[in-house]
Formats: sequence, structure tokens, C-alpha cells
Amino acid sequence: MRRIAWVTDPHLDHALPEAIERFRKEIAAASPDALLVTGDIAESVRLLASLDELRSMVDGPFWFCLGNHDFYYDSIARVRDSVREWAAKREAVYLTDGERIDLGRDWGLIGHDGWADGRTPDFVRSLVFMHDARLIADLAGKDRQTRWDLMKELADESARSLGAGLESAFERFRSMLIATHVPPFRGACWYDGRISDDHWAPHFTNVALGERLAETARRFPSRDSTVLCGHTHGSGRFVAEPNLTVITGPAEYGRPFLTRLIDLGAANPLGES
Repeated sequence: MRRIAWVTDPHLDHALPEAIERFRKEIAAASPDALLVTGDIAESVRLLASLDELRSMVDGPFWFCLGNHDFYYDSIARVRDSVREWAAKREAVYLTDGERIDLGRDWGLIGHDGWADGRTPDFVRSLVFMHDARLIADLAGKDRQTRWDLMKELADESARSLGAGLESAFERFRSMLIATHVPPFRGACWYDGRISDDHWAPHFTNVALGERLAETARRFPSRDSTVLCGHTHGSGRFVAEPNLTVITGPAEYGRPFLTRLIDLGAANPLGES
């Protein structure tokens, strides 16, 4: 495995056919060996069709996790079950189920949907009302505290899964890619060239995951990790630890595009300085 096309937040249900065709040609021109998508593929009513679209863009492996928009108009459990069934039929890997991918060249890949957990200051005072609260069945009609409790539960789930997965992977791989939807640190919550303010940050940060990844990075100083995420639609790079970097990918509604081509055979696979 050498060339991995990474895409985040394509929102294919917002894109016209001509935009999707341009996207398809961009992926084809990159000639990737595999495709990795880090969530917000399409709202649930169009999700499987959009996964089909993405799967058809690469002959090799297709790995993905989901974002909050992928659960709109349904429940989290039902959507996850439907994509598991789809993935089994289409020879794709839903990373949230914990599979560890050997990329070769001493690189590995793990992933999880993740979730914003409201643990940055100050969820209670935030003036932001995410569409999640009315369009995801598990959150719709619930009071703020109940929604917050579920957000924390989902974030903690991702922290446990990726934390344990990273520790296990470091026994074999020197470098790891970690695919998730929500940035795990406030410093990685980029939008329009800046870090999100106190109103947006609680909805844009998975604090539980960040704490677990940082702890693991400190315990394995000779190993390196790079988190690939999206969610904020802004682009940026954040160094959480000397051996733990977060790359947040940009996005634009109606214009899906290749976020980055990762070339594991290159001297600088991620193109980061």
C-alpha cells in the first residue's frame, strides 16, 4: 500500500452530478491504491448510495468512519448497523468496528467516528444549536443535559476504542494514521484560518479522545501518530505532542474534493513540515 486518497466531509448529498463527476475525475487522476474517508458522507437517507459512489472510485481498499451528518434523520445504532451490512457486501472497512489496517512500510491505520463532547469551555453557555439536536433521533426532543450526557458517552466510546487500538498497534507499527471525524484538541478546531471560539469549540472538539491520545503518545515516545479529521470545514495542523500531530481537512458544501494524497513511499508521506 503506497498511495492513499484521504477525503473528509464530502457531503455528496449536497453536490450536483457535475460536481461529483469532477470529484471522481480528481480521485482517478491521483491514482490512489486506497481511499480513506473521515465522515460526513451524506445524510442517512442518501448514505448508502453515497458510499456506493465512493466505493466505485477506487479498485483497492476503501476505509471509512462516519460523521454527525451521516446520522441525520435516523438513529446512531440503525445507521451503524446499515453501514456494517453494506461494508460486508462491498469489501469495505467501517473503521469504528476496530479493525487495524496494515499499510506496509511500518505504517498502520485505525479509526472511529468520534463525537464532540462539549468538554471545552463552555457547553452550557454556548449559543450554538447544532442540527444534530433535532435531526438525530437519539438527541431530538431531549433537554440540553441529556444531549450532553450522550455526547460525552459517544466521545468516551471513541477514546476507549482508539486508545486501546493505538497501544496495541504500537507493538507492531512505528507510525500510525488515526482516522476520526471530530478534532481531538481545541487547537485543531480550525475554521477560516482561526481556532473556533468558546461557542463553537464545545461542538467541534472530542476532548476525551485528545486526552487519551496524548497520554498514549507520551508513553510511547519512539512512536509517531497522525490524526486525520474534519468536521469544522477548516484546514489546519496542530502538534499536540512531539510525536502526535492532528491534520484537520477543509470542506465546502456542494464541492467534494480530494483532501490530501498520502504517499507512504515518499520521504515526507503527509507533506507536513
